[in-house]
Amino acid sequence: MEKPSTPRRVRNGRKTLFVVAAVGVSAVAALFFALKVEAQQESAIAASFAAAVQSMKTARPQQSAGQTVTPEQSEQLLQQFMEWRQKTGSAETSQ
Repeated sequence: MEKPSTPRRVRNGRKTLFVVAAVGVSAVAALFFALKVEAQQESAIAASFAAAVQSMKTARPQQSAGQTVTPEQSEQLLQQFMEWRQKTGSAETSQ
């Protein structure tokens, strides 16, 4: 006597379950990858900001509370900030 074959409905259900599981695993892997890339970009932006702040501190002499900033110093600081902002803006748009 022949062994009865597995009904088509059961075979299709198993295939569907396998496909759903594969898609779920792929989605979780993609989520972890995206979170890792985002964390790396955030740390790079933070390091860039820290370097910009440090360069601004070393570029100008330390001023006491009573001193005023000259227009040239103000312009230089503004220029450094704008350059830093352009660098971080291009990093953010590449996401």
